[in-house]
Amino acid sequence: MASQPAATNGATFAHTAYVALGSNMGDRIMHIERACAEMERQGDIRITRSSFLYETAAMYVVEQAKFVNACIEISTSLSPIALLDRLQSIEDALGRVRVIDKGPRTIDLDILLYDDTTLSTPRLTIPHALMLEREFVLRPLCDMIATHTPPTTPNVPLSTHLSSLPPSPHPFTILTPISPYLPPLRPLDPARRTLIMSILNLTPDSFSDGGRLSPAPDSPDGGDARAMEMFKARLKDEMERHLSEGADILDIGAQSTRPGAEDIGASREIARLAPAWEVLRSLYPPSTQPRASSPHDQAGTPRHRATISLDTYRPAVLTASFATSPPLPHGPHILNDISGGTLSPALFPTLGAHSRALLLSRTPSPPPSLVISHLRGTPASMGAAPHAVYAGGPRGALRAVARELRARVRAAERAGVRRWRILLDPGVGFAKGERVNLAVLRHLGALRGEVGWGQVPGEEEEEEEEGVEGREDGQEDGNESGLRGFPWVLGVSRKAFVGRLSGVREPVERGWGTAAAVAACVAGGADVVRVHDVKEMREVVRVAEGVWRGVAGR
Repeated sequence: MASQPAATNGATFAHTAYVALGSNMGDRIMHIERACAEMERQGDIRITRSSFLYETAAMYVVEQAKFVNACIEISTSLSPIALLDRLQSIEDALGRVRVIDKGPRTIDLDILLYDDTTLSTPRLTIPHALMLEREFVLRPLCDMIATHTPPTTPNVPLSTHLSSLPPSPHPFTILTPISPYLPPLRPLDPARRTLIMSILNLTPDSFSDGGRLSPAPDSPDGGDARAMEMFKARLKDEMERHLSEGADILDIGAQSTRPGAEDIGASREIARLAPAWEVLRSLYPPSTQPRASSPHDQAGTPRHRATISLDTYRPAVLTASFATSPPLPHGPHILNDISGGTLSPALFPTLGAHSRALLLSRTPSPPPSLVISHLRGTPASMGAAPHAVYAGGPRGALRAVARELRARVRAAERAGVRRWRILLDPGVGFAKGERVNLAVLRHLGALRGEVGWGQVPGEEEEEEEEGVEGREDGQEDGNESGLRGFPWVLGVSRKAFVGRLSGVREPVERGWGTAAAVAACVAGGADVVRVHDVKEMREVVRVAEGVWRGVAGR
């Protein structure tokens, strides 16, 4: 079992337990996320890790809707019976009605393990009596503790129990929710589509398009009123153009991260973003704003055109985005942090706190998802040694990227961000030279955990886990990177390595080279590509999907 963390008030949560969550009625993902927030409301339960979300066919009573299932690791001061009472009170609060045993339910919460306790009472059995026969329990549990041996089978790890189950006639699907307006990503579905994240830089100094979408002059008050109105009109036209050309996500940033860019500070970054929030509100007519109970986990036509991603690494900027008046619907849907939380250690806890507040509000809203990018150093230092130096050839470089991303995932989980809300970005062009950038594109499947490190050229190196639980963290069944199941965001648009390979000096003229790199992203398994030229790259993505994913004609 995992070690027990200390509470912020000095008390120690003395017990570690694992809880299964499931829902097949209404907004399934929202029910699960609200249940997690309710567990932490009173301060005697802390969620320390989580699994992915799995969509599964019903077991036992099969004539019912599909479930979404997950497991969480908690630290708690509650006894087993007190924990059971708490979980059942949450089920009641979220509208569970027990009509048919193992039938449909808004939310189902089961204690699976509690320390190394064995317990059998009329109300509660630990370990859970049926857990070892249920793939929908073992699979998410193995995301966290694959090598754990339960007390009832002390010589058999959970991963062995999982592999011994008969094959499911209905394969499980991982779901990653990113917005109320888009179906969840399905990162292991070979026929999935690739989303287009369009880049909107509100900066005068970005490497590719600096100044094109920044007000003049760049000052805390944004210049005179007439210039600001002209800027907002131009910005609205640009947003609408991106959306009409096929952007699924608008990624909005106001701090340049190119080498040598000025660090403008939180207040100026917030001021630069303010006009964008005003324009975005005009793109959310009231009739298209989803209610908190809208089924954001169901496929179909999005209720609105725009999913909003905030590109920042500053906690104050994230907080300000939720404090706009009038507020944006749900705030930003995605937080895109180029540093993976390394430039501001307070960012992940700030996101965790906002997520809980949204879920516990009088009108609950889904929390933002998080893009964790790989970065060493800072934008000013990332291009030099030691940050851009990797030992062991391509294999050594990619293993280092995977190891460092795993550590950032654990940091996010400890701060209250659920694994099922995390997307990963290998950080192409950040603390990487051309050799490593190309290795990422050529061997993305190894980073994704779809193929082993043996298929990547390079030298063997001693794996250093740097505080990550190693094979406890899901590195089973050939998942050598420990990252299988996460969706991947790749940003290759107009990057310097594209210019060097193509011989095109000006970033804005690197469209053809970018097209080749974007096609490589799709071939490697990217779920989201971040681009400047939406119309052209959408066409590239659709053709690449037809070639490598067999989904032509969509």
